[in-house]
Amino acid sequence: MSGVSFSNRAVAALLAVVVVLGACSAGDGDRTGSPAGDTPSTETPDPTPWADGGFGSGTLVVTGSSGETSSWPVLVAADRESRRRGLMGVTDLGGWVGMVFVFETDVTNGFWMKDTLIPLTVVYLDSDGGVVSAVDMEPCPPGTACPVYSASGSYRMALEVPLGDLGRLGIEGDSTLSLVVSRG
Repeated sequence: MSGVSFSNRAVAALLAVVVVLGACSAGDGDRTGSPAGDTPSTETPDPTPWADGGFGSGTLVVTGSSGETSSWPVLVAADRESRRRGLMGVTDLGGWVGMVFVFETDVTNGFWMKDTLIPLTVVYLDSDGGVVSAVDMEPCPPGTACPVYSASGSYRMALEVPLGDLGRLGIEGDSTLSLVVSRG
């Protein structure tokens, strides 16, 4: 599922492939949870409270260097307005492990923590789902200049998770991440 551009046609095609592949994946060793055994709810969290922000939802699939996979529910920011809003004002992710920011082409712009209330780690991902770099980000106090946290190179997606959660999610420098959009 790597190298996917998330235009409307691509999302529709991706969803069709996911439905077909989902029917074929039982018993192939995939599991939900992390290598540490932390298993999220098997139910996808309710996206309704996030709908007014224009967010979609999906599943983040993390593949480790040994080929073991884990799957996690994520919010998806795939348009300019939802990417601009991000996790501003959020104090509780409500069962989601984080938010994936999707771009149609490679970008180099950095992230900042304006009006963001919880410490986060941002993982920048290339078009193949490989980790470009990761940066810890602290909330920016009101009335101060917010630092910009940049990737070490161009990226296609960025994943924001609460600070300290990368290990729990099984995300390391050699991990590959892919996104299956369920509601865009």
